[in-house]
Amino acid sequence: YESIAQLCLADEVPEHIRVHYDTARNLYLYAWHVYRFHVVAEHQALATLEMALRQALQQRGLIAERESAKKRPKRSSSNRKQPRPPGLAILMSMAVKAGLIANSGFTRREIWVQQLADRRKLAEEFEYMDRNRLDRLIVPDIPAVPTEDEIAFDWLEQFVSDLPKLRNEYAHGSRSLHANVLMTFQIVCDLINQLWIGTTARVSEPSRL
Repeated sequence: YESIAQLCLADEVPEHIRVHYDTARNLYLYAWHVYRFHVVAEHQALATLEMALRQALQQRGLIAERESAKKRPKRSSSNRKQPRPPGLAILMSMAVKAGLIANSGFTRREIWVQQLADRRKLAEEFEYMDRNRLDRLIVPDIPAVPTEDEIAFDWLEQFVSDLPKLRNEYAHGSRSLHANVLMTFQIVCDLINQLWIGTTARVSEPSRL
């Protein structure tokens, strides 16, 4: 509860998007009792991101609003198929190009950089052991020092590549089950907040679920 309560959307985000996102947060909360709710919650969070991106781009006139079912003309056999609306991958790329989302808007970037450095340090230690045929190695228990490349890592490029693939996997049915769903919420929360309060997103007070 404490983990997911912190990941709330800003008041500036439209209410219907916050409600859609809170459905995902409640699913994550109840995953404490039903483990498989983790991936259902993640799917809902990614769907909220797609909804938020589409509305933000529409409001800025960067994509056309979708026609409602009532306004859409009936198709005949001679009509060409209507183009499909842009999906998550295209919407994220458009938001990056328009400057609506940026690496500077991720509130946990320093933590992620440190995790990169710690994983790299651990890999180097295993490589050293393997090269010298050691079965144990005593190392000081101190955090790794991030390299310049790790500090400058392009998280946004990584997320633009990975999140749509995960979204599509869930949309078409998946047996995937993993426990690192909280990071997806961290990413989605920061991205949606950036769309309405800029890349220097403030951290809101935890909201009740």
